[in-house]
Amino acid sequence: MEDTHAIYDDLLETLNYQGREEIGQCSYYAVYDGHGGTETSKALEPIVHKCIVESPSFKSGQYEQSLREGFEQADKMVIPICGKSGSTGVSCMLVGNQLYCANIGDSEAVLARNTISSSGKPPVYESHLLTYKHLANDDKEKQRITELGGMIIFGRLFGSLAVSRSFGDREYKEGEKKFVTCEPFQQTIELTPKDHFLILACDGLWDQVSYDEAVQMVAKLLKLGKSPQEISQALAQDSWEKGSVDNITVLVIVLNWK
Repeated sequence: MEDTHAIYDDLLETLNYQGREEIGQCSYYAVYDGHGGTETSKALEPIVHKCIVESPSFKSGQYEQSLREGFEQADKMVIPICGKSGSTGVSCMLVGNQLYCANIGDSEAVLARNTISSSGKPPVYESHLLTYKHLANDDKEKQRITELGGMIIFGRLFGSLAVSRSFGDREYKEGEKKFVTCEPFQQTIELTPKDHFLILACDGLWDQVSYDEAVQMVAKLLKLGKSPQEISQALAQDSWEKGSVDNITVLVIVLNWK
């Protein structure tokens, strides 16, 4: 198992952040999917959220920028110790009703939204993808890499690395040509009471279970009274039974509206 994860329902309380009363509720959830060893993913678990909160942009309320700065700073911190390992990552930060999502690599997140607004009717959920898969064989990523002089062989960077953006992976970031970057894809959404839950997971889930399948399974199990932890375990089990031989990490976050 090369994955790690982070769960902070009250991030600023955990970090004893000065001025948290002005910001209000802030939560943070993340999955870090390591490859080539555990050094990078283990190093990321305790620092990414701190780097985000300690960034200059967070202090000025520019939360989208703070995620980019946090990812960059965390990468700088793990590069000296990562060896030949790396890690993808997906992070979701909630500040009030604003959801800030960022990912690099193929760890992804989906939001479940109720499409029926009439009271008294059972919810019908649609999955809203919050992320983008940064793979070496993706057309946009392939163009970026080849323009730098890199090669995609059998769908992998230099025939080795399947993802094109990650933390760590020092050998692809040395010198002027950064074949692999830690610049995330980002999406920001203003949440409403129609938004019921989030699913964050590594590719060990998403390679076997579609976004919609995962959302419908979570909805069904929530209706049966299962806890988010039980549902996360059920999703991981479902992926394994469908043939996944990868590490599988799943977080289910239920949005409780007051």
